[in-house]
Amino acid sequence: SPDEIAHPVRGILRSQKNLEFVLSDVRKVDLPGKKLITDAGEIAFDALILAVGGVTQFFGMESLERNACGLKNIADATGIRNHLLTMFERANQEPDESLRQALLTFVVVGGGPTGVETAGAISELTRLVLAKDYPNLNTQNVKVILLEAFDRLLPAFPPDLSASTVEVLKRKHVEVRFNAAVSGFDGSCVSFKNGEELPAHTVIWAAGVKAAPLMATLGV
Repeated sequence: SPDEIAHPVRGILRSQKNLEFVLSDVRKVDLPGKKLITDAGEIAFDALILAVGGVTQFFGMESLERNACGLKNIADATGIRNHLLTMFERANQEPDESLRQALLTFVVVGGGPTGVETAGAISELTRLVLAKDYPNLNTQNVKVILLEAFDRLLPAFPPDLSASTVEVLKRKHVEVRFNAAVSGFDGSCVSFKNGEELPAHTVIWAAGVKAAPLMATLGV
């Protein structure tokens, strides 16, 4: 739930006495004049740090950008949770076994920290929580699949931690596939660069991030 993971900025910074928090949109940076132009007025500065965050990187794959779920903020996470609930509702009423399996197949792309944690969280949600609410569904058919294009998870971490992570995910009933480079997703089927396909109605893209476009963000 959002209230379990999100905290008000003012509350976090309450004890920081030499700080002023302003909620506003930055419209422009006047570097020679050393001031920010915002919708709350001008703010003068001596030093400026621009930390505008990042956006999901789909590497030019338009079908994934249209149909996959990104995960960069609270709204994204809430949307994913609602989507998972919708898939369970549809599967609960679907008489066709193959289509029901596709509805209950949840694919996470990207073996970095975000992808690993997302896959584990989905497995816990589906098997420990939702299973109690759908007694007519065989939750043993639920598949949570983590796809990684390279040969190990968490490549920025030591190899032993990567290996341990795989074992933890297996205990959580997460299927980990290596050397699985995704090329597209049309909303009902995942395509791989080697020509294989995987029927699934859910893809959560955690494979890439790029810096937010600064000039567009600042309107300059």
